[in-house]
Amino acid sequence: MISPTQEDEIKTARNGLAQLYRNNPIVLGDFDRLIQHLRAEFQMTRGSFNLPMLLATIDFAALRHVKQVRNHADWVPYIVHPFRVAILLWEDGEVRDEDTIMAALLHDILEDTQTVPEELGSLFGKKVLFIVEQLTESLEISLLDQAKAMSTEAKLVKLADRTHNLRDLLDHPPKVWKPDKVEKFIQKSRDLLEVLKEAHPALEKAYLDAIDSLEKANKI
Repeated sequence: MISPTQEDEIKTARNGLAQLYRNNPIVLGDFDRLIQHLRAEFQMTRGSFNLPMLLATIDFAALRHVKQVRNHADWVPYIVHPFRVAILLWEDGEVRDEDTIMAALLHDILEDTQTVPEELGSLFGKKVLFIVEQLTESLEISLLDQAKAMSTEAKLVKLADRTHNLRDLLDHPPKVWKPDKVEKFIQKSRDLLEVLKEAHPALEKAYLDAIDSLEKANKI
């Protein structure tokens, strides 16, 4: 079972998040949803699951992304995206690898914040850094070529990342996105899936379902 000290750590993490994001119900709801899963896994594995490290990952990601919002009309805090990617891995993919979940929470940290690789590696370890670096888009090679060289863990995060982006585009379409831009994004997503397929059947299904829903909504 989770000790009273660990429950206090969860409470402290939630209070910090509430203060940082002004009690945003979406942010806190996603935190609670993810923590519910982590708490259950911690209890199931009798403490071998590193709950304190995952709380530290959440805190770090939330702090570094605090001034960013998602690219749609509802001004949703950006931290919701890493939360949803981690939740998608957990729920749809049944992924329980700590480093992969941590990398999901941190997957945009090098690309979108001032965080440097040395800092990330020192705080969360070489494997997490290795996964996140693979997920950081490069100006030198295409996303498809980059995806071909990804490790299995990075491919899982990328599947969940793009799936959430597809779902978000359906639920919160940016006003500046015209139908042709949506269609191009869908085609690029199909091309990406050709590289990522067979990495994880359940995540691939969630990805395809998101594409199908977006196509139907936009009559493509």
